Amino acid sequence: MAFSSPSLPKTLNPSNMRKILQTLGPSTSSTTLSSPYPLGGWEGFEVGLSRHYIPWSNLAEVDQTVSEQKDLNYALITVGKGLFYNFDIFVSLIPMLKIESLSYFSTQLRYQLWSSENKVFHLSSSLFGGTANFNNQLSMQNYGFDFLGTVILDKVSIFIGIGSLFSSGRFIGGDNGITESKNTDLEKLTLPHQLIGIEWPLGSFFIAAEVDRYSIPYYSLKFGFRK
Repeated sequence: MAFSSPSLPKTLNPSNMRKILQTLGPSTSSTTLSSPYPLGGWEGFEVGLSRHYIPWSNLAEVDQTVSEQKDLNYALITVGKGLFYNFDIFVSLIPMLKIESLSYFSTQLRYQLWSSENKVFHLSSSLFGGTANFNNQLSMQNYGFDFLGTVILDKVSIFIGIGSLFSSGRFIGGDNGITESKNTDLEKLTLPHQLIGIEWPLGSFFIAAEVDRYSIPYYSLKFGFRK
């Protein structure tokens, strides 16, 4: 099964590289997309399939021809495992055997900081890191942290969070590269992060939706199983 993405703009200067990184960094960053309530130690397990999108049309400011290209949708498989009572680890990757132009991998470590006696209110922290590569012309590394507050009601869990994203992009030069200078250039940026999400339990299964906001909002949806 092949996967292709829209083409990246060419002859990029440093200002345009930062603009591209502002869109592609957050849209390939880690998401929560499930209740931050701990999985419950070594027995805890979670697996899910989520849908994400990259607003490619936002790059039209860099290259007008990009406005004719469709926004990119991609799927991720995420597996979560309880490590200790309050520690969980999650790994996400694209569920395809043949990927023509996008590769992705991320990992996330969550820790519950506090919960109320009635288990309704929870505070958690999250550390995440990952990589993404577009057309072997742009490779990115995303790292960051979030602090999450969760309210668990009878039918849903609602979680909100704030944090920060540190993103770096390596733009390839040369004859087949995308930089104006023909050199391979590195750009970095730091962005504030806010998120809000909701999880609906369906027995052992769940549906989760999330909005992540950096300079613009990003939306994602997940269907999963939690044990």
